[in-house]
Amino acid sequence: IYERLGFRAVGSTAQLAPTRMQEPRNPEVAISSLDSADKDQLLELDSGIFGGDRSGLLEMLMRGDDKSRVVTRHNAGRLSGFLFVRDRLIGPGAATSPEVARALVQDALVDASPERTLLLPTESAYLDVLLSLGFVEQQRLTHMRHGDPNIDGSRQQLLAQTSYAAG
Repeated sequence: IYERLGFRAVGSTAQLAPTRMQEPRNPEVAISSLDSADKDQLLELDSGIFGGDRSGLLEMLMRGDDKSRVVTRHNAGRLSGFLFVRDRLIGPGAATSPEVARALVQDALVDASPERTLLLPTESAYLDVLLSLGFVEQQRLTHMRHGDPNIDGSRQQLLAQTSYAAG
């Protein structure tokens, strides 16, 4: 039915869950909580990686209305990654390198509930990082888009989605 409406399959989203104790976080990689000075950098980093403006959604998450927290990774004074940790979902998140992705996920899992999952978009380059940290795939759903299937941005640097629908 979706194809008749102009939607096309463009990949899939994998739902991953942690299964074992992760290796200790590298203490040389600095991770911190979001502070007010990071907000604009987070929105700028996300827009460039995600390929669109989802500042309204991220600002809502930064307010913590759903008791979410966010961890960030800095490199030479610039934000190089972020990852929201919510009640039952890890995400959204983005990282500029596999090392940043690993550190963010390790920090996010410090107090992880076993029910928490992470939604990894098809474009992400970080599946191997997540599998090496003990994540396993629970399910994979086809991702469809209407119209032009190409989205600007450095989407290979996406670490986690907000939801199946919101990206």
